[in-house]
Amino acid sequence: MDFGICVASKIDDIGYIEKAEALGYSHAWIADSQMIWSDCYAVLALAAERTSRIKLGTGVAITGTRIAPVTAHSIATINRIAPGRTFLGIGAGNTALRLMGHRPVGVNEFGEYLRVVRALLDGQEVDFAFRGRSEPLRFLMEEQGFIATEPRIPMYVSGFGPKSQGLAGEVGDGLVMSIPPNASLFDRAIENCRRGAEAAGRDFDADSFYTSLPEEERFVTPDLIRASCLAGTAEEVRFQVRTLADAGLDQLMLLPSLATQERVIEQFHDEVMARL
Repeated sequence: MDFGICVASKIDDIGYIEKAEALGYSHAWIADSQMIWSDCYAVLALAAERTSRIKLGTGVAITGTRIAPVTAHSIATINRIAPGRTFLGIGAGNTALRLMGHRPVGVNEFGEYLRVVRALLDGQEVDFAFRGRSEPLRFLMEEQGFIATEPRIPMYVSGFGPKSQGLAGEVGDGLVMSIPPNASLFDRAIENCRRGAEAAGRDFDADSFYTSLPEEERFVTPDLIRASCLAGTAEEVRFQVRTLADAGLDQLMLLPSLATQERVIEQFHDEVMARL
């Protein structure tokens, strides 16, 4: 199993990502929430210059705050300076939109957005509807080195319900989800992805479909923490991690608080990752 960090985007805290790379974390997921944090793509650009192995991407990019061509262009720009290390995590915008008083985008709008982004990142021409008109578009002048769609940028879709998980299977390369550490619930989510893929006429291979589960600190009761999170002694957490890995989970993503983040990723490395 891979272990990643989800980063509250802070433009002058790139050292945290460097430390995660040194500890052996595989991915840095840079959060996109414009009302509370720094710009995620600026953070990714700085991180790309100061790291060499850790994979870098959005955790997750928000569909409701940027039009699809802009999101595709932004992550393709990062791929120009971190080729083969760049990925796109993408979601409907729970935090980023709710902080502006709006609900996340609906499933149909989300699906269309994903279709456009994936096509552009695959170097294809795609119809894009904007301001009441639909026009075909594709990236221009890529050969001049402004952006890079190669190596291919994987797109990991954030989905909490069956319909959005189905979209991950339909157009995504993986699923980002938040569920209790329960193998049967994980299996159910993967089945939703499989159904989405089959409905789109797409082959689905669970072994090559990437799944990532965020794990956050929560200020709630101990009973609720144990029911909904990976929690307990180091030995208990290692057991839970092994159980999810056996069920097919590919990555566990940590999101500690800003005040404890460096201590948490170091402790988790020493007491869990290094002893699996």
